[in-house]
Amino acid sequence: MSNIVENSVQVSNSVEGSITQPQLYSTIAHEIATPLSTVQGYLEMMEQGLAGAMTPHQQKLLRAALRSMVRMNQVVDDLSTFGKLKSKRLELNLQPIEITEVLYETVGILFEQIQVGEVGLQMSLNEEMPLVLADRVRVAQIVTNLLSNAVKYTRPKGTVTVSTTQIGEFVQVNVRDTGVGISREDQQKLFSPYYRAEDVYVQSKSGTGLGLMVVKELVDLQGGQVWLASEVDVGTTVSFTVPILKNTTPSD
Repeated sequence: MSNIVENSVQVSNSVEGSITQPQLYSTIAHEIATPLSTVQGYLEMMEQGLAGAMTPHQQKLLRAALRSMVRMNQVVDDLSTFGKLKSKRLELNLQPIEITEVLYETVGILFEQIQVGEVGLQMSLNEEMPLVLADRVRVAQIVTNLLSNAVKYTRPKGTVTVSTTQIGEFVQVNVRDTGVGISREDQQKLFSPYYRAEDVYVQSKSGTGLGLMVVKELVDLQGGQVWLASEVDVGTTVSFTVPILKNTTPSD
């Protein structure tokens, strides 16, 4: 997938005046999304047994295909969002949401990916959080990117922890892992588009280099902040905030 991104950049640079890079990304995402949705629909029908009984081996292959669909959907979402961000066409649907509910839903979608990676998952969520004012779909996209990265760059038997806390007028979400960590030099560039750390383990994993850039832009647009703390061979914690809906309490 990283090759697709690199090739699209080359194509957009070679076509003068006809299509911009953001437009190209949005077009690619749109063209991929439709057939991807069709394939996913058929796979889910098979999972429900609507195409007949399957052997255990076939079920295993089907689960692997569905996991790949989750990853592909994430890539398509990032490409589409990147194009909209750069062309100033991204519209947010800000509304009161329960951040804890969004976190549980996102973890549920990625749960099998977490299991296959043999990574332990810990949820340390404050169940009494006040409502936040945010775009539910975009918050889920932020968490998906951060959680996927944490799982991807944590070796088997490691741990990923998702936690929440209230800091003043904001809810803070933390995604901490015991993964390979990030050097200080790389930390300065991680939120730039296309950038991927030079670590051998990181380079061995697929990626577009857009995920964290998209995360930062989406957090900024919703009035929050994002930052990270990391130590090589110890792990990384990425945190972001979203504003609390004014005049609400946890019991509202």
